[in-house]
Amino acid sequence: MDCKKLKKNSIERILNYYNQNISDFVLIIEDMEKRNLDPTKYYAGPNTELINLYELVKDFEAQKNSDIDETRKEIDEKCLNDEEELLQGLVTYYTEAILAKYTKGLSLLLPKHMKHIDVKEILDGKPLGGENSLLNKLRDDIIVGLGIDKDSDFYKGLKDPLKHPGKLIPKKLPKLRIKVRVRIKVSF
Repeated sequence: MDCKKLKKNSIERILNYYNQNISDFVLIIEDMEKRNLDPTKYYAGPNTELINLYELVKDFEAQKNSDIDETRKEIDEKCLNDEEELLQGLVTYYTEAILAKYTKGLSLLLPKHMKHIDVKEILDGKPLGGENSLLNKLRDDIIVGLGIDKDSDFYKGLKDPLKHPGKLIPKKLPKLRIKVRVRIKVSF
């Protein structure tokens, strides 16, 4: 599936639909204004309430933007899931092939979960695995052992530097006064 083409075509259809309706109502508004009629009190026919055309155009614009955002999100999620599935399949295949080669086939006796590499965790910025992985547990134990509070911003920055990059640097750095001597020796 070509995600860029699908997204482009879907957004074009949405734009065509809404822009046509919006331009029709803008023409009606302009015509009413030329005739000194109030576009906030448009009469659409028997058994209908008066319509505020200005608000109707705003609603169409808002709905158009909402539909575009929703369409983008749906297509991005679908494409990401397809890419994740493809990557997961490739990683699983190559992991098993490499392990089988270097263990002379003994790795084939191991359960699947012992050889599994979760691509989603890597794509989510957790190359060491999920919250309960051995390396993450060890890291947390070392940080707590150093006396760093689990609720502190510094701990959050150490635990997930991609999500909290600014947490590793204190908000206010101490002022340092350093005296520097410079000697310049010039010779001709």
